[in-house]
Amino acid sequence: EDEGVIGGMVREVTPALNEHVYMYDVASMYPHIIIYWNVGLDTYTKNPTLDDTRAVGTEHGYKSAPGIFASSIRTMLDERRRFQDTLKSVEPGTREALNATAVQAIMKEFANAMYGIMASRHMRYYQQHIAESITLAGQYILKFMIEYFEDRGGTVVFADTDSCAVTYGHRNDEHLAIKSALEDALEKHLFETFNVQNARFVIKHEKTYDRLLVASKK
Repeated sequence: EDEGVIGGMVREVTPALNEHVYMYDVASMYPHIIIYWNVGLDTYTKNPTLDDTRAVGTEHGYKSAPGIFASSIRTMLDERRRFQDTLKSVEPGTREALNATAVQAIMKEFANAMYGIMASRHMRYYQQHIAESITLAGQYILKFMIEYFEDRGGTVVFADTDSCAVTYGHRNDEHLAIKSALEDALEKHLFETFNVQNARFVIKHEKTYDRLLVASKK
């Protein structure tokens, strides 16, 4: 990422020892932003119609016709899921398992790199305004998550780019239900606000900590 491109959101933290902390991560956030907004050099428009998506923080947007960037990433992530499914059906340590592990990791790196080729001025497809529409969308999503959790009694003890840690001060057996409702609310909100259709961001519950010392930004 170049110095001139606005990056992901990192929230200031208050150093503290927190109890019952739930860690969440948005799966492949930037690749899915590119897919759902249909981001790309070939789809960018300064005058979006009612059918097009609207970028965060600008009047510009992206045409509804499938773009090569979004289509390529969708194919990569589909392939990754196919090899992840293969891993579930083969014996660990076998050639098939090792091959599936390697290929799914490569597909993940390729998908993540699609943002980088638009964010680095050393790349042929560098476009700062397009790269920033991705990071600004990521910031918007993370802020939406923070507000959603805090409106339901949670305290976000840190947040960074595509992940956040939430505590309710006690064990909360409803935290997974809250997370699922957040996914629904986010999908509805993005459609109503930016005309982004079927934006089903998967928010993964990564870990639960009985106690977590937050000393600084991660």
